Amino acid sequence: EDVFLAVREIDLAIEVDSTNSRYYASKAIYCGYLAIMDALPFNDAFKISKEAAEKALLLNSLDPEAHYAMLVLSFVFEWDIDKAQYHGKQALIYRPNYPDALFAGSLIDIVSQNYENAEDGVRKALMIDPFSPSMKYYYAAILVRLDRIEEALNMINEGLKLAPTNTNSYQLKGIILTRLGEYEKAILHYNTLPTSPNKTILYNAGIGIVYAAMGNREKAIEYLEKIKEEKQQINVAYEENALVIINTLLGD
Repeated sequence: EDVFLAVREIDLAIEVDSTNSRYYASKAIYCGYLAIMDALPFNDAFKISKEAAEKALLLNSLDPEAHYAMLVLSFVFEWDIDKAQYHGKQALIYRPNYPDALFAGSLIDIVSQNYENAEDGVRKALMIDPFSPSMKYYYAAILVRLDRIEEALNMINEGLKLAPTNTNSYQLKGIILTRLGEYEKAILHYNTLPTSPNKTILYNAGIGIVYAAMGNREKAIEYLEKIKEEKQQINVAYEENALVIINTLLGD
């Protein structure tokens, strides 16, 4: 709801000043978020984001946010890694200390299997913005991809100290505990997944994955059926597909 509100307010800003590239860039980026969260139909979000990002770059080809908007467009909607990488580098030419572009570069390095450089951007972003729970979350996610699980746990715990009810960070900690074989802790953790500062849920998808990782076939199938019935959806960046993971761990 807040992201939709932000987009509406950006549209009001555009009505006042239709020559500001940053407004269009912000609109493109936020529509990317709405697509990731499945809050806006993918094709609709893509159309809005593409028009806004192209307009931003047309208005000011030196605007780092315009280039970051094109990175989001390329990565989220078009899955064009080379294009995303190009615009990420352009954004950093015009603003070397741009945290979002820095961590996005790290994510692209992971996808490109450029593991040696994967930490560089997000580490620098965290130096610039050391109290950002989001940056600590992204760093932890990258460490998981690099199979450095103990380090990932330390990083995500730092993020949760700053934002205890951050859904993304809380969910990722459950994944990390499962990877470490801390199964009972992971199940207990998933009993209170925050979906807002004032609401928690029993996260059956995560619990089912834990039971499958434990080799408890009966409980894993029990939770697999619950997941199918509930069609539980939460807006989490690093959510694992329980229908795939549970069946894989069970050898099905």
